[in-house]
Amino acid sequence: MSFQAPIWIHNKKGYNVKINTKRHFIFNNINDTNETNQNPNTNNDEFKDIVKKIGEQIVEEGKSWFASPIKLETFEKKVQHIFTNEYTKQNYTYGKVYQETWKLKSIWIFSNGFELEWNLIDIQPYEVSTSSIIPSEFLNFTEEFEPLDKTLNKRTIVIQSTKDELLEQHDIPFESSEQDDSFSPRAILKEKIKKAKVKMMLSKMKVENLEKKYFRLYGEVIDSESENSSGEDESSNEE
Repeated sequence: MSFQAPIWIHNKKGYNVKINTKRHFIFNNINDTNETNQNPNTNNDEFKDIVKKIGEQIVEEGKSWFASPIKLETFEKKVQHIFTNEYTKQNYTYGKVYQETWKLKSIWIFSNGFELEWNLIDIQPYEVSTSSIIPSEFLNFTEEFEPLDKTLNKRTIVIQSTKDELLEQHDIPFESSEQDDSFSPRAILKEKIKKAKVKMMLSKMKVENLEKKYFRLYGEVIDSESENSSGEDESSNEE
């Protein structure tokens, strides 16, 4: 057990929970102060870890306190902190950095949440390291750095139809977004001409393949020009 049973305090309109003397919740805070003390940074990793452990203990031991058990997430959302400093500003020197030791004194349970009461039990001058490595305890804030998005500013090559073999290298469009480019009338016409040339090449290849097949089967070469001219003569005679 880390806590004593809650006691109703009438003038505070809440329950007070004392800490058992055998268990201490203590954390250190680096304070760069100007003559007066400042409250610790509650975003400190060490501080948040201790508060979470306190919450876990309250959730476990609170099973016999509350008619309806509470969750750790509820405690973390509803918890606030009171910092009591009995040291006077004579204990601090202007421009100095101090390491403060804070100890959890008691817990208050109110109808709208929790309050953790902390007491400053010691202050000591803190020598800031002058080496190139900054000690981890010097930073009393946390920050998550997201990796750079490697897709930003990347140029994307738009590959067009594989049949468009006549597309020149300088005509390959580059785009920086997923939106389609708007082509000018000149570019649209140019694209149609290229596609028509491709269709013409494919048709010519098809004709050549058919002529080769005809030659393999019948041993006769078809004269395309003569066939066309004879066909034209026949059609003129019929007229």
